[in-house]
Amino acid sequence: FVFDEGRINVKNTGSSVFMGNGAGNSDDLTSNMNVFVGDESGYSNTTGSKNTSTGYRSLHENLSGNKSTAFGFNTLFSNTTGHSSVAVGASALYKNTVKSNLVAIGDSALFNNGTGATIWWESSGNTAIGSKTLFSNTRGYRNTAIGFKALYSNTTGNLNTANGYEAMYSNTTGYKNTVNGYEAMYSNTTGYQNTANGYYAMFSNTSGYRNSANGYNSLYYNTTGSNNTANGSYALYNNTTGTYNAAVGLSSSEQNLSGIKNTSVGCFALSVNETGNNNTAVGYDANVVSSNLHYATALGSEAYVNQSNSLVLGGTDTAYVRVGIGTGTPGSLLDVVSQSSTNADVRILSPDSYKSSLKLFEQGNYGYELQYDGNVDKLFLWSRTFVNNEGIRMTWLKNGNVGIGTQTPSYRLQVGEAGDGSQARANAWNTFSDRRWKTNITKIDNPITKLQNINGYYYNWKSSKDKSRQVGVIAQEVESVLPEIVSTDENGYKSLDYSKLTPLLIEAVKQQQKTITELQQKLQEMETLKQRLDKIEKLISGKQ
Repeated sequence: FVFDEGRINVKNTGSSVFMGNGAGNSDDLTSNMNVFVGDESGYSNTTGSKNTSTGYRSLHENLSGNKSTAFGFNTLFSNTTGHSSVAVGASALYKNTVKSNLVAIGDSALFNNGTGATIWWESSGNTAIGSKTLFSNTRGYRNTAIGFKALYSNTTGNLNTANGYEAMYSNTTGYKNTVNGYEAMYSNTTGYQNTANGYYAMFSNTSGYRNSANGYNSLYYNTTGSNNTANGSYALYNNTTGTYNAAVGLSSSEQNLSGIKNTSVGCFALSVNETGNNNTAVGYDANVVSSNLHYATALGSEAYVNQSNSLVLGGTDTAYVRVGIGTGTPGSLLDVVSQSSTNADVRILSPDSYKSSLKLFEQGNYGYELQYDGNVDKLFLWSRTFVNNEGIRMTWLKNGNVGIGTQTPSYRLQVGEAGDGSQARANAWNTFSDRRWKTNITKIDNPITKLQNINGYYYNWKSSKDKSRQVGVIAQEVESVLPEIVSTDENGYKSLDYSKLTPLLIEAVKQQQKTITELQQKLQEMETLKQRLDKIEKLISGKQ
């Protein structure tokens, strides 16, 4: 059937139907099986087959293109050899000439498609549904746009998917983006490999890439920031140039501007941060107190961290938080429980030649610190921040020596330095002495002679805080008669164990007591003799 000058004529049209002035005007009337309805619809078609077009000048320039469908004013107007496309809506696919497998539904959808395309895959495989979707596309390929003016400005961008009113409206060359939502990624021009789902999601993004935004206004102000993840309404809302951030939850990291490598999980988590980097917040309103901290971590609902390079566990508004390692019912602020017959240990490791410390402080920021100093390989117990009374109180050496009031103990237990007035006091001090532990037992010989070679002195220390008069013996004198109780340190200074003078004194007293007993016996004998002499004198006097 041919509509000719207002009349329907029947002729051999090769199973085609032409209705309208000039419809199918150039068809070769072979078995092309075309349907052209509308003035000049399919006007230039010669050998193109299996096409269906309805509308004024639809498929007007088609020559040999096959299997295309066009509905609407000027739809697929410029198509010549392109095939297997669908255009529905006034001027849909208007400028397309040779590109195939396209779908354009809506007024002026894919209007400029194919302009300037020179390579076979350019401008191909696009789908546009909605008025003026992909309107400016020229060489971009394999894009999908659904919604009024979705991907409107796209020219050469490829492999994009935009669903929503003016979604990715400004995109020109950006590629591999996936967008769902009202004006989502509206401002994007060259950004690529982004995912935005939600009303105004990534609205301001221009060239940022590899971002993922899910939620109302998520990553709204992002412009060039890249490699960010935002899940939740207003997540990373103010981020502009920050990169490598991850935010999950309502208003999570909302105020971040240029901070990088931050992680926040929870409603309002890390919402105060603006320019700080490498921060972590997990929990409802887990946060930093100022906007520019670095390497700060807050874990727990309403946990707040006040300084950089710090970790806070648990909400700081609560009385206390218990942390359990290996237990679900911690009984202390930190409870470490070993499982399966293994040892429970806590390790504090510092780099070589640095210090590791455990501080036990009161609220006033004073108390005690147990510190290992790698520079000198010693363990110290400090008293800290006490007024006029801060210093090292005890020292442990790796050889087992312990010092109280000294940092260089030469013995298993040393109290103070020479002449510093240090004192130690106890109710008792027991020394190993069981016979079963001993061998080569012999008595001290000549105890009186030895004791006579030891002198007691009054003296003062040459250099010491203690200026009081002292009493004692000289180690060198004692060493000459009883070297077993004298020790010499690594610097040649001598000290002695006063308690070990006791055995010498015992033996000296015993020897002296023997002499006393002998003298008493002689004295008794002398007394007896004197009494006898007195009696004799009396007898002699009486006779006279």
